[in-house]
Parts: sequence; C-alpha cells; structure tokens
Amino acid sequence: MLRTTCSRYWPVVAIAALFAVSVLLRLPALGMDPIQNSGWTPYQRLNNANVWIHNQYVLEVYGSNPILGHKFASYIGTDPQFLRNAALPQLTVYTSFPSTHFVVLHLALNALGLGMTYAASQVFGLLLHGASVALVAYLVLLLTRNKVMAVTGAAMYTFSTGTLWYHMNVYWSHELLVPVFLASLVVFVRRAGRPRRWQAFLIGAAMTAVTWTGAVAAVGWSLYGLYKHHRTKDRAFLANLFAAVGMVTALVLITAHVLVTTRATPLAYLRALLNRAEVRSATGAQEGFPLLSWRFVNALVLDYGGFLLAALVVALIVGRLLSTFQWEVVLLSAFPLLESFLLLEHDFWYGFGRLKWLLPAILLICLAGANLGRRGTSVLVAAVGAAALAHVALYFVVFEMPPVGS
Repeated sequence: MLRTTCSRYWPVVAIAALFAVSVLLRLPALGMDPIQNSGWTPYQRLNNANVWIHNQYVLEVYGSNPILGHKFASYIGTDPQFLRNAALPQLTVYTSFPSTHFVVLHLALNALGLGMTYAASQVFGLLLHGASVALVAYLVLLLTRNKVMAVTGAAMYTFSTGTLWYHMNVYWSHELLVPVFLASLVVFVRRAGRPRRWQAFLIGAAMTAVTWTGAVAAVGWSLYGLYKHHRTKDRAFLANLFAAVGMVTALVLITAHVLVTTRATPLAYLRALLNRAEVRSATGAQEGFPLLSWRFVNALVLDYGGFLLAALVVALIVGRLLSTFQWEVVLLSAFPLLESFLLLEHDFWYGFGRLKWLLPAILLICLAGANLGRRGTSVLVAAVGAAALAHVALYFVVFEMPPVGS
C-alpha cells in the first residue's frame, strides 16, 4: 500500500520540495525596498523592481476613489500622452494593456489580508509561480505520461534565472498570463486539439483580457484550427476559431471600458495604442535594431540560456522522435514569441516580457526525453540539472548584487 502510494504521488512531493527550495533561495529578497533596490545590476540588467511603483500607484487610486470614479481602469499619473479620466481629470488612463492585472492584484491582496504592500505582492507572485510550475508539470504529464519528465519540466520552470526573479519580485500582466496560457494548453491537449467552442471562446477572451500577448496567443489558436481543418477536413478543429471570437469580444470590452472612463473617441484611443506600440518597437529604440537585438539575445542567455541550448540540441538531434501532435503543441506554445519581434524594445528592457520564451524550450526537452531510452533520459536529466544549477548561480550574481545605478 505504502509502495503504491509513493510510486503514484512521488512527483507531487518532489515538485513541492523543489519549489520550497526555490522559495528558501529567494527569502533574502522578501520585503526588500523596491525603490532603493531598483536599477541596473553589474551585468547591465534592469531588474524592473520599480514596477511596484506603478502597481502601488494604481492600488492607491482604487483605495482612495469611489468605484464609479476610477472604474477599475489602469492609471499612470497625469502623463499627457495618455487619455484623461473624465470623472477624475487628475488621472490619465494607461493604454499599454488592459487593467486586469491591477484588478486581480487588488482583489488578491484583499483576499489574502496581507495589505497593499510590496511584500504582499511578492507573496502573490510566489503563488502565481507555484501555480505555473504545477501546470507545467501537468501539461508535460498529459503529453508524455512520464513522471520523470513532468518533474524535470517543473524544475526548469522553477529554477531558471528569469522565473526566480520576475515571478517573485516583479508582478506585471505577463506573470498573470503564464498560468492562464498554461491552462489553455492543458485544455488543448486534453481535447486533442479540438476544444469545445465555449472553451476556445473563454480561453481567447481570458488571455486577451490579461494582456496583448494573450491576444497574440489567441491568433495562434485560430490559425491552428484553420490549418488542421485544411489538412484533415475535420470540422471539429474549427472550434479553435472561437478563440479569435473571444479575443475580439475582449478587445471590444476593453475598448468600451476605456472609452466610457475617458469619454475619448475610438480614433483617439487607437492613436494612443499605436503610439505605445511605436515606442516599444525596435524602430522606436535609441540603440538601433542590430545593437538592441544583440542585447536582447544576451538577456535571453542569462535568463534561460542553459535550457534554450538544451532545447536546440534536442530539436536538432532527436526532434524526429516527437509525434505530430507534440510538435503542434510546441509550436502553439511558441506562437506568442512573435510578439518579441514586434515589440523588441519592450522585451529587452522588461524581463517579464521574456517569460514566454521558456515554455517551448521546456516542452521540447521533456517531449524528447520521454522518447529516449533510460540512458538517454538520464543524460538529459543530468544536463537539465546542471543547467538549473547554473541558472540559480546566475540569479544570485545577476540580480542579488546591489544595483550600480538607477
């Protein structure tokens, strides 16, 4: 009886233990001063800790104004490049993304009863990280039925340099999107790429409501449905198009929310959105495209380089071992990476925008590992373990040293 129980549930215990270790590693950063500690590290990495200033500002707006006044919109002081709140003209509505992540943080911190503090947001970030780790493990298990690979995938999402830092210390809409996106992939796999229409609709709407990256992901779902229907003539795949319907519905609601709050015209809102996109693209960067691209690649190497290298080797050497459906899941998970090419400046400066680069690498490694023999799996697990140790070391070197500037 005990042996059966241990055999069945050891992955849960192992994943929980690994995540607990990651929390212990990060305890020295719990409750740090995000203002004093924000800035550039000796590795010339902007640690983005100052994001809390923005979160705190919006939380204070929600707490000090009536709901009919703030309407749960996102805010950024009185910056003239943004749209002014009609009811509270001293506030301008931030048009870079929906306000969902501010609303969720506000509700979550109220529910946790920890107060609207940076330390409380760090705890909430750890909860999001833990949920993401569990969903990664479950997704890999669904695809491979291999418990070792499920634990391996969870370990990679736990111990990468980027997730160790950003999932705890920098709460933004990208961290909130990760578990939503992973849950959508779980539904996709459980339904063998043929979700019910209502599932696809809710997934497209939910991902888009969190951030524009989710809208990109919803487009990927829809294109997959069209491609599979073209290849197989199976109409069940067309249900994926409802992800685009959900995306459009969410965009309409987001737009209506902003227009009601600001009483701006649709053209003025569109102009503000296009201005933000221009600022965050490679064409809007002062460094120029070649230098910005080089710095972006360097940032990716520090965040996830060990795992990205392993995924590249796996794809080149044993990628043929993956089934067609497994490759489709990998490609669907990688579709949001296209956003980095559109908003290169954003994803270089803001490391939380690079979180999406890790998931396809994890899936490639785990899917290939499940198809290898025992010896090959052992070698792959050892390589992943070494990469994880390297990324933990990088976490302390890159992020834990005092910033050299602000």
